[in-house]
Amino acid sequence: MKSILAQNRVVLVAETALGSEMVGLVESHQPDLVLLDLALPDRDGVEVLRQLRLGGNSTPVLVITGAGTAFRLKSAIEAGANGFLTKCAPIDEFVKAVHTVARGGFHVTPGIAGHSTGTISPRQQQILEGVVYGLTNDQIAARLHVSRGTVKLEINALFHTLRCSDRTHLACEAALQGLVTTPREKHPLFADAV
Repeated sequence: MKSILAQNRVVLVAETALGSEMVGLVESHQPDLVLLDLALPDRDGVEVLRQLRLGGNSTPVLVITGAGTAFRLKSAIEAGANGFLTKCAPIDEFVKAVHTVARGGFHVTPGIAGHSTGTISPRQQQILEGVVYGLTNDQIAARLHVSRGTVKLEINALFHTLRCSDRTHLACEAALQGLVTTPREKHPLFADAV
């Protein structure tokens, strides 16, 4: 991975194999991106990620793992991961994921989550973007000038269309299918949402 990063002009500022050291390294070096393996010798990577987020650090994190299951994906996203990549992913996908997540985007290795069963309307697309960016139903409703009930109804329709059971799963599936690719800070409706 180091040589691939170097060939693509990505500078490695620090590295560790221990989860117990990761939070301190992120705080001291303030990188643009963290590559995090879930299988660390001293701690579970998801727990390390939770600790980072609970400490208020919002550095984008790309999880890289050999255990590319829907359960691990959901756990990592719920803990605050911005991307989820399996170790068997092709080199070009690895490079794309690194750049996408570093720029504030979201990336999930294709094939981990399910697949959609239908099309999404323009209104559902906007609501889906709000969900991916972490906005509440009230925040989405205010931005789109619709009722909270409308947002809830459309999210339930999205659950059905994308075969998802909750908001986290919905965000993962949206990333998997490339349905939301614009970084939040560049989105015309949601860029300044708190």
